[in-house]
Amino acid sequence: MPECCGAVAEPGVTSGSTLIHPLDPLTPSEITDTTRLIRTAYPHKKWIFNSITLIEPQKILVLEYIAAEGRQDCKVPFIPRRSKTLLIENFTGKVFEVKVNLSSKVIEKYGEVPPGNQPTFTIEETILAEDIIRKDIEVQKRCFKLGLEDMDMVIADPW
Repeated sequence: MPECCGAVAEPGVTSGSTLIHPLDPLTPSEITDTTRLIRTAYPHKKWIFNSITLIEPQKILVLEYIAAEGRQDCKVPFIPRRSKTLLIENFTGKVFEVKVNLSSKVIEKYGEVPPGNQPTFTIEETILAEDIIRKDIEVQKRCFKLGLEDMDMVIADPW
């Protein structure tokens, strides 16, 4: 085996006929697989799926992949694709983190996020915040004082 292939040389993860780079964003089918695995493992739970993101592989694995990718005489090393999901439990508001190995279709970690941590705002929360501030009499008075009479111009920005 050539020097560029320090890791186990197996076929890379593919989506159809296209090789997926280890740092490529999750594909729609990977996101679907993540949600299906979680819903199957925890059917009694009612979740809000706050975010689903790629867990980036270790840097050394990516470097080995890049080295092999650039050579004709090497197969790229297999690097499992993994996702991290933040869930909000309906009714309780508790936040859970789930890590999924998409290559083996296995949930590797499931646990409640410690109190004091909060996931990102959802679109629904942002729309609700806008609705609340636009209807608030104090906000309206201050906007009018500044010359802003069209309350549709008042927005909540989750960034």
